[in-house]
Amino acid sequence: MLGCCAPAVPPADCCGMYAVPRPILIVEDHEVVGVALRSILPDGCDVALARTLAEAEQQCRTLAPELVLLDVELPDG
Repeated sequence: MLGCCAPAVPPADCCGMYAVPRPILIVEDHEVVGVALRSILPDGCDVALARTLAEAEQQCRTLAPELVLLDVELPDG
């Protein structure tokens, strides 16, 4: 029994996590790095890419991602 740490959504095969896919947002201004990060994620993951902080903020509002991989040196923030 996992107690309080059990996921709210039952496990399934979507990206090895949950029955309802939750997007992963990659925020990276260098396209080649963003593509490389995407390539290491399992097939079936719902992945969005943002190249600026402003674009990332917009996508966070609309997508409500489960995970954000964030570049620490973006040109706009």
